[in-house]
Formats: sequence, structure tokens, C-alpha cells
Amino acid sequence: MARKVEIDEQALGEELRRVGEIADRVRLAGFGLSQPLLQMRRGQLEREVARVKSRRGEDHPEVARADAALAAVTRRAAVFDAELGRARVDRPVPKTDTSAGISGQVVRSGTPVEGLTVTAWAGSERADFACTDRHGAFVLDVPSAQSIVLSVRDATGAELYRDLSGETLLPGQQRYREIDLDRAGRPCPEPDGGPTPEPERFKLVNVVGQTEGDALALLRAQGLQVGEISRQPSPESPGLVLAQKPRAGALVQRGDQVALVVGEHDRVTVPDLIGLQVDAVPEVLKRARLQLGEARPVDVPGAKEGVVTAQKPEAGSAASEGDRVDVEFGRRRSPRLSSPSVLRVATLAEERLRTQGVGAEEPVGHLENRLVDGGIADEEALDALLGEDHKIVKERLGLRTLAETSKVVTALRQARKDLQG
Repeated sequence: MARKVEIDEQALGEELRRVGEIADRVRLAGFGLSQPLLQMRRGQLEREVARVKSRRGEDHPEVARADAALAAVTRRAAVFDAELGRARVDRPVPKTDTSAGISGQVVRSGTPVEGLTVTAWAGSERADFACTDRHGAFVLDVPSAQSIVLSVRDATGAELYRDLSGETLLPGQQRYREIDLDRAGRPCPEPDGGPTPEPERFKLVNVVGQTEGDALALLRAQGLQVGEISRQPSPESPGLVLAQKPRAGALVQRGDQVALVVGEHDRVTVPDLIGLQVDAVPEVLKRARLQLGEARPVDVPGAKEGVVTAQKPEAGSAASEGDRVDVEFGRRRSPRLSSPSVLRVATLAEERLRTQGVGAEEPVGHLENRLVDGGIADEEALDALLGEDHKIVKERLGLRTLAETSKVVTALRQARKDLQG
């Protein structure tokens, strides 16, 4: 009596659906094991070609045979590399019991293409999207029992590929797709007078928390325009997007505008510093939540010594908290030498020093002022100074180093000698 064989139809169906996946894994495992042997064979043939050419010359028949064998191995290696590239694509894991998965690669002439957007459409609704990685790989979670159409776009939003017909998957089913942009077809244009397709709508990306530059790049990558950008004081998040309109997840279409609110440091008012003593400026700026920038002395006729005569930015202008304010303040200009001969010596010596690069950053007349401040009023005092030790000269003239002092003394002596001769 024949035994009755019971078949678990559900279990059989699950195993049959996995046949394609299992076959892919076996095939890729075979490629992985064979690739090192193929690479070794290619290396042997490359050395053989070089050896034959060196011994028998470029035109020998053996060279042609060796070249042909090398070309064949190289073609096989390219196929192996492409197939192993597929093994680096993650298998999709369905997120629900009713969803399916599509994974694959986007290539152009066999070379993976990175940074493209692959979108899965279920009717007029976007089911999922992903950006291709450096292997050209993408992984999508899609609904089952619905016709799924894949679309590929570049960073400008231009469509490079679209399925000519959809594909329907079963719950839990996984499908591998390789899209070659050089061979894939694109949808043909509709004839004149045909119905205008509905604009493609998609969920708006979330840019809150992104830097302003990154947010603009993300919006433009989706084909959206940037609307009004308003700024709001936010010391904790300067330069970051605080809000967006429409909100993240809202359905939009290419060309829509998105308004942003960007955080910035608190805005403060620059105080009036003109007429203040320069020593008091840092405290005044600190109370205004600002900082002192460059404080530059200038010779201004009639200005009091140490009094601020100019500022930048101007008083009353708006600035960000922590910004710097530059000021100019008056300094006392030393009286000119009463002795014409000493004045000529100082002028001639300073000209010579500037040609040597000494004191080039100082204002014109600085050597004359140093002599006055050092108490050098006439020729007798000048001659006495030039006979002193260089350390004493350095102190009396307020010079920085002994090397600089030596050059100044030499220039004064030469000028004195030239004017006397």
C-alpha cells in the first residue's frame, strides 16, 4: 500500500522563493574562490608576454599568441570583478511582514556610479529611495503585491533611467537589479497633445540642525528652491537651521520653495567710543558684549594724547555678539629739533637706515623724535651721545636691540661726517 505523502505547501513556497537567492550566493562564492587563481594566471601571462618580446622581438608569432591569451584572461577577470562587486551589496531586510526588498548596483559600462538617487515608486507614491555608495550599490524596502517602478536621477535631478515596466514582488521576496546606464532604456516622450503627467511629489528632507551650507545643498539636490532665509538669535546654535517651512516630511515637488530660519549670535549695538580715553575702551566694549580689535596710534593735529579719534564699525551700527571693534587714538607728536644741523643729520641718517630696512615700519621723522626724547638738542649733545657705550645709546633713544642701536649710531656718524665735509 502506497504511503500518502503530505506536502507543506507554505514551506515549499518559502524554499522555492529562496532558490534565486541561494543560487546567487553559490555563484558569487565560486567567483570569490576563483578570482585569486585568475589573477595569478594573468600575472604569469603578463610575464610570459614580456619574456617572449625581449627574446624574439615584437613581431614574432609567439608574441601574438601570448597577447591573445592575456587578453582573454583580462576579459574574464573583468567579469569576475563585476560579479564580486554584486557580493558587496547588502541584502535588503524587509521591515514588515508585507514588504519586500530590492537591492542592486548602478553601473556605466561596468563601472559603479556613486551618488545617484534610486527611487522606488508604487503607483504615484514614492515607496523608498537610496543614494548609491562607492560600489554603486543601493538597498530599498518596497511594498509587496504592487507594481514597483525604479527611477535613477543624478544630483541635478535629471532622470537617467526609469523602468519601462513595473515589477510585482511577494511578501518577503528579495530581488537583485543591476542597472547599466549605457544600456538601459528611458521612457519615450509622449506624443503632442497627450495628457500632462501629474508632478512627481515626494517627502521633504529634514534640514533642521544642519549647517546652512549643508541644508542648501540637500534642498538643491532634491530639485527644490531656497526661499526666504531669516535669522534668529541663538547663541547655542549659530549657523544651524532652527526651522524650515514646509516642515520635514511634507509632500513637495521639484521647484517648490523652502524657507529657512538660521541661528546666529545675538545682535548688539556698537557704542560710541570717539572722545574716550583708549584705556577705557575695553571695558566699554565688554559691557556691550564686544571686543577691542586693533588700537592704532595716529598723529592728529590738535588731538589729545590717548583719546579715541575714529572707530570701525561706526557707533550705532549692528554687530554680532563677540565681534571686534577697531579704534584709532591720538598720540603726542614730539617737538621738532631746534638745531637745523642736528635736524639735517637725523633726516639723512633715517633715509640711509630705511634703505637698509631699519625702521621702515616707523613713521617719517621717528629718528628726530627719538633724539628729542633722548635730550639731544644740539651738535654738542649729539657728539657726546655718539661717544657713549651702545647700551647707553639704546636706553636713551628707546631702541629695541643692540644690533639696531649699532646701525643707528653708524648712520648718525656717517650723516654727521657728510654734512660737515
